[in-house]
Amino acid sequence: MADDGPSPEDTLEREELNQALQDCLQRLDEEFRAVVIMVDIEGMDYQEVSTALHRPLGTIKSRLARARLKMRDCLHRFWELLPPAFRLENTRSA
Repeated sequence: MADDGPSPEDTLEREELNQALQDCLQRLDEEFRAVVIMVDIEGMDYQEVSTALHRPLGTIKSRLARARLKMRDCLHRFWELLPPAFRLENTRSA
């Protein structure tokens, strides 16, 4: 009977990616990290985060956008670990 579990290589890559995500999250300033965790990890909507942090909705949206850009830039050095759907090519024209 074949083992349907992840290969040792897959397990190692997942662990490396998890560590990279943690490292990049820790590099964010607290105001950005909190929003990323609340929206992208805990699944809260913008209004819930706005209420919880006592900040305007626009502030939450802009912090999340900036935090995601910082995360993307940080994770760029771990590009090969990212699932293909997250490996967006830079499509901006020069």
